[in-house]
Amino acid sequence: MSWSSCFRMASMAPRGAGLPYSRPLT
Repeated sequence: MSWSSCFRMASMAPRGAGLPYSRPLT
């Protein structure tokens, strides 16, 4: 996974997730 991909996922991921873009969204 590219850094941009991770960043994009983090942006779409809700803040409810403890870690920002440390782990993938499941």
